[in-house]
Order: sequence, then C-alpha cells, then structure tokens
Amino acid sequence: EGISDDTFYYNNDPVEKGGKVRFKGERGEGIPSVIKIDENFAELLGYYCAEGCVRKSPDRPNSHSVVFSFGMHEKILVSKCAGLVREIFKVDARIAKTETSLRVEVGKSSVALLMKHLCGSGAKNKKAPAQLSSCSLETIRAFLKAYIAGDGTILDTSIAVDSVSKRLALGVYHLFLRCGCLPSFYEWKPSARRKQLGREVNQSTLYYVKLSAWRFRKKFLKQNSQS
Repeated sequence: EGISDDTFYYNNDPVEKGGKVRFKGERGEGIPSVIKIDENFAELLGYYCAEGCVRKSPDRPNSHSVVFSFGMHEKILVSKCAGLVREIFKVDARIAKTETSLRVEVGKSSVALLMKHLCGSGAKNKKAPAQLSSCSLETIRAFLKAYIAGDGTILDTSIAVDSVSKRLALGVYHLFLRCGCLPSFYEWKPSARRKQLGREVNQSTLYYVKLSAWRFRKKFLKQNSQS
C-alpha cells in the first residue's frame, strides 16, 4: 500500500560533503566526517557521561541539542568542556548561567546525536563508549579522569563514582581494569521514595565503583599525573 496524500514525510538523512557531515535539515557546514577518539575526545565523552544530556526541540522534531550541566564552582571544567567542543567539532558552544548551574550548550543536531549514540542519554541509559576499550591507555585514562572530575570523588582512602545506570557503572569498572586497577562494585537499593525540600521524590538504585586498595588508587593517580 502506498502513502496517502495527507501523510507528511520528511527525509532528514545525513549528507557528507568536503569532509563534513550534517543532516539535510541542519544549518551550517556540519561537523568533521571522521573524528578520532583521542585523549581530547575521550575527555569530552567523560564530561558528557558525568554531566551531559541530549534534548529534543518540541517545536522542531528533527532538532537536537546537547547540554553539559556543571556546578557553579566548576568554572574550569566549563571552560575545558566548551574548548573541547570547539576544537573537536569546529562549532561554537554557548555558556549559560542558571540559578544553580553553569551550562555548556551546543545547538547542533549532528553533535547531539553522535554523543547520544556513543554514550546514551538520560541518567539511567548512559553508557561508557564501547570504542574506548580498544583505545590506548592514555585515552582511557583521559575519559576516566574527566568522568571522575565531573561526577566522582577522590578521597584519601579511595576514588569513587556512582551512577543510576548499571551499564555505565560496569563500563567504568571495565575501563579501570584496562588501566591495570582492580576496583570494587557495589549496588545500593534505597527506599522507593523520600522527602526532599518538603516533597516526596523517587529514588533509584545506585551503582558504585570504587578504587579502595591503596596501591590501585596510587597507581591510577600516578598514571594520570604523568599523562
């Protein structure tokens, strides 16, 4: 059966030209058609896994943007993130300030959908990019260092990260193993709901990855200080 006359269909396939790729309905030249996963790109992916999300425009169904949300005190990370976006994708990143956060916003569908494909979107659906497993140890450490900076804690006794995405937590666990460090993995199931600021909120299972052994913690920090 064919498509009826009142059905609207819009082809928004990607188009490659002059070493750049973009969607048909996307403005501008697009982004580089080949992007190497080096230490810089791995660092940006780490910030995205910790602080990023992809948003779809309600008014333009084929328009997407990527947003990195940082704390008000994380101005250095904001500057690094925006600089990496410009260096890797050759597009501008907008820095916006809200009441509680500093944001790096990229209104480019090709960038947003690439990040979503590599790392997922939505806290429970995040993942560590599978491509990192075959990268150099320096590249893997760049990802882990950025992820920890955005969403982890370095204590005197451990390095710890947590996530509501089991897939992301297991991916981080695997990447620590690739660096020659043996982490611990924990699962914590809180009560389904709790009160916060006078209202009830849902709580999700948390997955923790920790480098608690002193020699592994020291090894990872030493590796990063030399990279």
